[in-house]
Amino acid sequence: MAKFKLNKIAAVLVALAIPVTLSGCSKESECEIPSRHVHLYNKDTNLGTITTYLDSEYEDVYGGYKWSPEYMEITKEDEAAFKALYVNADFVGLTSTPLFDGEDNWGYLFNLMRNTNSDYFEFYYEYYTTETYTTTDSKGKTEVHTRRVHHDGWHTDPDDYDNTGKARLCHRRYCGYALSNENGKYQPVKSPYVDDIRDVIDDYPYFSEDPTTTVYQYYKFDRRDLKYLNANDYRDVFNHPRLDTNEIHINEKTMIKR
Repeated sequence: MAKFKLNKIAAVLVALAIPVTLSGCSKESECEIPSRHVHLYNKDTNLGTITTYLDSEYEDVYGGYKWSPEYMEITKEDEAAFKALYVNADFVGLTSTPLFDGEDNWGYLFNLMRNTNSDYFEFYYEYYTTETYTTTDSKGKTEVHTRRVHHDGWHTDPDDYDNTGKARLCHRRYCGYALSNENGKYQPVKSPYVDDIRDVIDDYPYFSEDPTTTVYQYYKFDRRDLKYLNANDYRDVFNHPRLDTNEIHINEKTMIKR
């Protein structure tokens, strides 16, 4: 299975008098560029601007990506790759946002790690309630019954009366995507989840807006002690991304635990 990375060709910024037509909920630009090409799209977020090239002429796609006249010419092979990354992204569960190049958007990814690297505790609650319900038999006779209903789950309130004393330390990890070419068919493949995006960005260069997952370490405490727990006291349980430098390549590898 060969992995493929799109070649970056010099992008061209053009001033086009492009007529616009209304199509669905987004306006579509009737671009007159005859060659195969993709346009630069931008999306502003609270973590920075994301830029990516998309095989689209719609002015507003994927919930906030804005079309620009800057474009990049692509080959026929590139076109198939773009379709695999951005049109068929639901193959890897991406249904609302496209993948983007990690190196081109390193500022966004670094801010993402900086905002999500703080571990925190969740607490397991459990309780029962009594509920009433009615049944009606074939003769139309109605009876009222009661039943005991079990409720449980996880939340972040250490003072909740229904906490059981079970707790879990929550930690965020990250993944990227590569584009594989198997027998001429392209499809995205997911990397292992790692503690620092830099551990996979070379081999898995594409990312979604939220490339995270949560892993847990479970504990059992006296319920009365839950409010005294501090996740910073358990900092050595998981590895964390290198936030003392925002360099995209660092000598020290951080991916140890998965």
